[in-house]
Amino acid sequence: MHVKNSSYYLTATTLANLPVDIQTYNLQFSTWLLAVARLLLIVSLAAFVTTSCSPISSADANISPNSVSSAFPSPTHSPSSISTPALSRIFFPQQIPTNEEQGSAAALLTGNLIIVNNCLRITVRNGAADYLIIWPTHLSLDTRNNPFTIQNKQGQTVARVGDQIHLGGGEVPTSAATWLSTKLRNKLPDTCPGPYWLASDIIQ
Repeated sequence: MHVKNSSYYLTATTLANLPVDIQTYNLQFSTWLLAVARLLLIVSLAAFVTTSCSPISSADANISPNSVSSAFPSPTHSPSSISTPALSRIFFPQQIPTNEEQGSAAALLTGNLIIVNNCLRITVRNGAADYLIIWPTHLSLDTRNNPFTIQNKQGQTVARVGDQIHLGGGEVPTSAATWLSTKLRNKLPDTCPGPYWLASDIIQ
């Protein structure tokens, strides 16, 4: 009976102390897990910093111009056309050919050849008035050079944008725009209003 009581006493003592041992083990395990977590966090941060701050490799540094241009296509226009994109669409209204087209000029208009809203106009009296020019069929606009030029049938330059010119012909009021449109090869745009100058020729 004494041995049994002794065994029972030891067993009871061990069981009594068991919760304390478990608590201590749990505390130690938690501390170990926290240390491991901190270590993993430090390693991850170090790897991230190393990757972010790594130098550019030679393969990345030697990017060819062709690869850059394929990713970002360059404009198809030349620098001159980019600086003045509207000038590539100058409106050049011409009369329908008639037998009387190149007859003697009824009047003479002197002024500077200018471009306003993509329309060739002649301005007179220091800009006090200007006219949209309706050109005869034997004259044409050459936009290959800057300033643009007016050429005759022989390809000779007879005027340049910005020049003072003398135009034979006659005035057509804005109210006659509907009638005038029947005499033209192309329709008058709204951005090129009257008054108009129905030109017969450039007088040299």
